[in-house]
Amino acid sequence: NDQPKVYQTLGDYIDQYHDGSQSDFARSQKTKDGKPLDRKQVNQWIKKGFIVADKGLYSLRREID
Repeated sequence: NDQPKVYQTLGDYIDQYHDGSQSDFARSQKTKDGKPLDRKQVNQWIKKGFIVADKGLYSLRREID
């Protein structure tokens, strides 16, 4: 089954679907103007703990109790 897990870190997603290559992932994603993402942006997202859920990219906005 090639569907991503319901929740996984962006780094894990890249490991699983892009052979660990942030550059490959960046090239596979397009910005609003149709250009590929910058690998540096992908690296920042990984460092900030972004997650992939149902093929959407999410970041923590705030901790809740």
